[in-house]
Amino acid sequence: MNPEAKLIKSIRDRYERAGKIARPVKQPNETMKVDVGLALIHISEMNHELSALSLNAWLRMSWKDEFLKWDPAEFDGIKDIRIPIHYIWQPDIVLYNKANVNGYGGMKITEHTMAVVSYGGEVLWIPPVLIVSLCSGNQGETTSCALKFGSWTYDGFLLDVNFFDGKELIDTTDYIPDHRYEIMKTSAVKNTKYYPCCKEPYPDLVFKLTFKTRENDN
Repeated sequence: MNPEAKLIKSIRDRYERAGKIARPVKQPNETMKVDVGLALIHISEMNHELSALSLNAWLRMSWKDEFLKWDPAEFDGIKDIRIPIHYIWQPDIVLYNKANVNGYGGMKITEHTMAVVSYGGEVLWIPPVLIVSLCSGNQGETTSCALKFGSWTYDGFLLDVNFFDGKELIDTTDYIPDHRYEIMKTSAVKNTKYYPCCKEPYPDLVFKLTFKTRENDN
């Protein structure tokens, strides 16, 4: 067995003992920090009748996993590996404002992807996703859609979200233009909500996409 295979087996064995449901932190009161970003690849459709936007994107996420640390000297100097995401813990980040078009809505991972793991426990996961989201902005010539992401079950004391690489926008570097739509601008903001019943914060990230529907394609 080569060093990389030994390392991956060691990680899998470690997870089988510890389990991959609990947050991989040292102390139970420690906050898990997850960075989330969105890179737009293509706008598939803006359904004005249903106020629903369908798009293809890359969801960018990174976090630190205390169960994934190793000493490179023990594994032939290996400092990072690629590992199937289902081998390890992953944050329950969801799209809150999902729409339903033709029986589907929300956020769907479209390909089986690997996570890149560094010896210090840093995890980088960038799956391609199909997103179908509700839009509450003006549904005329110019449309604004806000995509709201956050943890489905954890409060902000247990899991906090921040922007991937500090980018408070939707990355359009790899965007494939569509003759039907013209992107005007993108932005993003972090919100923290408190409920009357509880002291825990509930953070979310809202990515806003503003685009123009070309008149001759309405």
